[in-house]
Amino acid sequence: MIKLEGEIYLNASEVAKSLGIPRHLFYANVKPSIKAHKIKPRKQLLYKQSDLGEFRGIELARKV
Repeated sequence: MIKLEGEIYLNASEVAKSLGIPRHLFYANVKPSIKAHKIKPRKQLLYKQSDLGEFRGIELARKV
């Protein structure tokens, strides 16, 4: 988690954990719908916590 200019940014694992889903469901269902941010000097993509509100409480299809 990174706090920058009043906004909280999370990596993929943190997003999946905050939504209560496995990472593979994040990549399959959530990631295509939100903007990823590159904050230097980090190499990984980060996602704004405020962009995740629409996904809270949604049942995502679980692959068996």
